[in-house]
Amino acid sequence: MSVEPPVSSPRDLDEAYAILADGQAKPIAGGTDLMVAWNAGGLAGRTFLDLSPLREWSRVRATKHALTVGALATHTALVGHPLVRRRLPLLAEACATASGVQIQNRGTLGGDI
Repeated sequence: MSVEPPVSSPRDLDEAYAILADGQAKPIAGGTDLMVAWNAGGLAGRTFLDLSPLREWSRVRATKHALTVGALATHTALVGHPLVRRRLPLLAEACATASGVQIQNRGTLGGDI
C-alpha cells in the first residue's frame, strides 16, 4: 500500500510564494501525471504544493483584442466557458477531447503545455 506524499494547499498567492521560497515543495496543479509516479512508488521523500485552490490562476479574462486563460484553468472549465467557446473554439474542442471526464475535470491547460 502506497502512502500519499505530503501536500500543502495555500490559501492565497502570498502563502504559495512563501512555501515555494524554501525550495522544498514541488508545485502541482491538476496532478494527473503525478498520480502515475505516485502509484509506481516514485515519490518517496517529496513534498508538493497544490496550486489548484489559487483561483487567480484559473480565470479567463477578456479584453477587446485578447483572451487571457490562466494556467490552472481545467479542461472542463474551458469547454464550458462561453468566451472560450466563442473566441477560441478550437481550444474548447481540444479540451473536450482530452482523455476522459475525470482527467478533464482535474487536468489543467498549463499542465498540458
